[in-house]
Amino acid sequence: DLDKVRGALIFHFGYPPIMRRMYLNDGDELAELLRAVRALGVTTSLDMAQPDPNSEAGSVDWARVLANVLPHVDLFLPSLDETLFMLDRPRYDAMQSGVLDRTPDSELLHAVSDRLLAMGAAVVGLKLGDRGLYLRTTPDRVRLQRAGAAFDPLPVGWLGRELVTPCFTATVRGTTGAG
Repeated sequence: DLDKVRGALIFHFGYPPIMRRMYLNDGDELAELLRAVRALGVTTSLDMAQPDPNSEAGSVDWARVLANVLPHVDLFLPSLDETLFMLDRPRYDAMQSGVLDRTPDSELLHAVSDRLLAMGAAVVGLKLGDRGLYLRTTPDRVRLQRAGAAFDPLPVGWLGRELVTPCFTATVRGTTGAG
């Protein structure tokens, strides 16, 4: 019911790899949902989950899904591991097995975010686990201006930005829940 979303600043959707209807047919249902939400002027946000490599989701052509969905996503917030699993499985496997260093360098982060921005996302936030977060925004002013209510007015100085931030030290009270 899109009326429940009307007037919101942000619509956040999470974990399509564990929702079969959202990844079938190259993600057509998810793309249509996000397109409809964006048509209301609401900023769209998408978080991912690691597909189980032994499930149907693990054999999906995620590059095709993302190419179909990301033009309708303003904030894309996957982990680097999830993204490599989806877009560069040989590198992902090599990093997991220890053949390649698991520590991401700036060249890898830039290349991965380049690909995601080219697929249509306005802002890419790659979660780096205990290493923090890498954030990159599109250099395309028109695309950033179309990013919905949360970007109105367009934040000054955020066009074509690239940032890395470390994790904060926190006292753990519990570990139940996403994230």
